[in-house]
Amino acid sequence: MTVLTPIVETAHYLPAGGEDLLAVVTEPTSPARGAGVVIVSGGRYGNTGGRNGVARRLAHALASAGFHSVRLDYHGVGDSTGSLDEFVLHEPFVDDLGAGVTVLHQHGVERIGALGDCFGARTALAACAADGGIATLLLVSLPWRDLARRDRKAHLVSSELTVADYARRGLRLGTLGKLRHADQRRGLARLVAAKGRELSRRVTDRVGRVQVEPWVSRRVMDQLETVNSAGIPTLVIYGRGPAEDYTHNFERIREMPALRWLSAPGGSVQARVLDQPIAGFRNVVSQDEVVRLAAEWFGDTLPADPEERSWTSRGVTRR
Repeated sequence: MTVLTPIVETAHYLPAGGEDLLAVVTEPTSPARGAGVVIVSGGRYGNTGGRNGVARRLAHALASAGFHSVRLDYHGVGDSTGSLDEFVLHEPFVDDLGAGVTVLHQHGVERIGALGDCFGARTALAACAADGGIATLLLVSLPWRDLARRDRKAHLVSSELTVADYARRGLRLGTLGKLRHADQRRGLARLVAAKGRELSRRVTDRVGRVQVEPWVSRRVMDQLETVNSAGIPTLVIYGRGPAEDYTHNFERIREMPALRWLSAPGGSVQARVLDQPIAGFRNVVSQDEVVRLAAEWFGDTLPADPEERSWTSRGVTRR
């Protein structure tokens, strides 16, 4: 007769950046490895369970493999305190993730990994690159652009216009007439700012830095190079499908000469594209695949005995 070990979960309020975050700690249901995982969500206003309970299922799968885990509501989200107007990719919530690391340490966990989706992937990567005590990463649908939602359209339009195009459009009577309206002025200001950022990036790239396309986030590039150089095992996963914009960006990125180290044999950062959509965890099948991969990845990179780790800096191997 099989005896099922009950799932033990405890709720905590964690201090972070002057706010109190609701966090749920899940304890192992098999012999504890002394390792744990912080699960951070994408830029959504849901609760700690995630869409279709995917974060909860991740925690339970990790528990059955001997891992502690913590999932939390960002400040201004769910049952945490604070306010939040918008998730901005280049402003990740590193303090929030750090609170999750602290509570795992308080549960006797020494080795910690992080799993993040979209905005959560940016948060996990930023925390790890800043020496946040994270030993391994699993990044789902990592975005390579830095733009807030309100600026994305302006960036896409500006990248297709030359400076001469700007001058011609700006001198049109129709354009000048529209500037009487506040919304039109704000839209034009965002467009001009986007072109300014693009030109600034081009100048910077010519002065002592490798050349990449202007839309590629320098933050992400530098952070991934940091964790790669530090030998921190990192798996980046994307999905396939017409709405998988992050995958399309990634496939363009790894063709750039400056980024050919990404997913190269022998590197610490590996990437995988799954044959189904995973951005936003839109269906249960893709969620189940990520849950399975997470248990496998952290089992390889956060074993009970660090000397038995099956992952090496030359790639993922199987026992």
